[in-house]
Amino acid sequence: MVHPFELELVTANAKSFLMMNKLRYLKLNNVVLSNGLDYLPNSLRILEWPEFPLKSLPSSFSPEDLLELNLHHSRFKHIKPISSLKTIDLSHSLSLVQTPDFRGIPFLQRLILEGCIQLYEVDSSAGILGRLTLMNLKDCKNLVHLPKSVCGLKSLKILNVCGCSKLEKLPEDLGHIEGLEELDVSGTAIREPPPSIGRLKNLKVLSFRGCKVPSSKPWNITLFPFWPRQSLKVSPNPTSLWLPSLLGLHSLTELDLSHCNLLEGDIPNDLGCMSSLKFLYLSGNPFVSLPKSISQLSKLESLAVGNCHRLKALPDLPSSMSSVEAYNCNSLETSSVDLVKLLTKFTGSQCDFVVPGNEIPKWFNHKSVGDSVNVELYSGWLTDKWMGFALCAVFGEPRPDFILCELCVNGKLLEEKVFLSCWLGSIQAAGNSGHLWLCFLSRHKHFVNEWQNIYTQLEFSFPSLRKRVEVEKCAVRLVYEEDVEVVLKQTFPSQSNVCICEEVVDIPDGDFDKAAAVSVSESDEVAKHNLKHFDDGAGPNQIQSRSGCTDDEEPHPKRSKQH
Repeated sequence: MVHPFELELVTANAKSFLMMNKLRYLKLNNVVLSNGLDYLPNSLRILEWPEFPLKSLPSSFSPEDLLELNLHHSRFKHIKPISSLKTIDLSHSLSLVQTPDFRGIPFLQRLILEGCIQLYEVDSSAGILGRLTLMNLKDCKNLVHLPKSVCGLKSLKILNVCGCSKLEKLPEDLGHIEGLEELDVSGTAIREPPPSIGRLKNLKVLSFRGCKVPSSKPWNITLFPFWPRQSLKVSPNPTSLWLPSLLGLHSLTELDLSHCNLLEGDIPNDLGCMSSLKFLYLSGNPFVSLPKSISQLSKLESLAVGNCHRLKALPDLPSSMSSVEAYNCNSLETSSVDLVKLLTKFTGSQCDFVVPGNEIPKWFNHKSVGDSVNVELYSGWLTDKWMGFALCAVFGEPRPDFILCELCVNGKLLEEKVFLSCWLGSIQAAGNSGHLWLCFLSRHKHFVNEWQNIYTQLEFSFPSLRKRVEVEKCAVRLVYEEDVEVVLKQTFPSQSNVCICEEVVDIPDGDFDKAAAVSVSESDEVAKHNLKHFDDGAGPNQIQSRSGCTDDEEPHPKRSKQH
């Protein structure tokens, strides 16, 4: 085995492996063949050779027990069947034009051809692969169709055709794949899904992200042809994705309808019947409001509506929520968002937001010039009604950097406790170059069993990670339950615009009384899902310490999913 991180090239000749007739695992990287390759051991069980330099395997290579063939970034145009194979990974093999005849590979379980941009078809014999669990065809940009035989893949759990931009149809009987759990058709040219897709009762993840093409008939009729026709409506917008009633997808936990040009009314109101839904992604759509039935999603944890510029109102949100992401929702009005309920529902979480301005709001009662503020706590301060700390930091022109929030208790830095951070990379300076970072630290997230009802000295500090931004003023206030409504009313005037977001929201125009953003984030699972769905240019998730990001490159997370 040549170390996969070896920097120097290693040269091998045609007979380098001739004497290795009992070798079972061969893993090579950065290997150059000086005069071709005559021999590979037939005893191999696993062959892993990224960037395999030849257009085919040696003709003498006839392994009887090879289980895994990993030749991603190879030069293959075709591949001959090897009957024992369980895994084929030829991802990013740019010359591959077609799959093998699967009748010669009956035990195949995983087929990974992601990024094979010349691949134009999947062999019709695919239907015999009764053990296949994964078919990854992501970014096969010349793939024009899937054979009908894939509907016979009873063991298939994941079908990924994301980015297959020429793929216009799915097989009509796709719903016969009863075990299918993940279906990703985002970024395809699919105009209408087959009627049977509504029968995928075990489907957990469904993505139509970026599908905007018009359909010749309504999606409701396509997905649920047995529904009374009068209960369906015809979309007035021929360029948007027309959504079905979603009653049949009882196991669905993640639904991505981002950037589908959904207008007002395009999302069916019976969305609330999806009893298992945890993650709902609706970013980048021009609708004005969301169905009120979202409040009935009793398991919903994360809602993303970022860059929905026309969105004016949010419905009441279920108490299960732990993350709401609505950055750049410029039309969202505070009158439509019950921020008091939002805060009290998520007392186990934290909130933070960024707004233009130079002055600390008056309701902060501990203020200081510079990047730190001291608070003295006297006996009697700790009660059951104490909710946490409200914090504010004023900084100048925003630059790509993190502002951190750190806490010292009686002179000791609690490095392991307060790791809240504010990413400023996507904030555009308004006419008023100053900005405020306001945040709320919940006692239930950061301060469980930490405090005693005695005299205590606190110091909150707001250093910048890369020393590019200077905090000019800062403030803190202890928040009790009876203070919450008063605090929020003073912070968010009735006519202001508010963006609820997962990390930091950019409000380029107006002053403090015109804009605000709130973020709510709790579980690691929600954070991972949100990171996948951040739009380009949005801020990254919270870092864990001052040393959590040390290079000079700006974080630029993108949605990605690998199997």
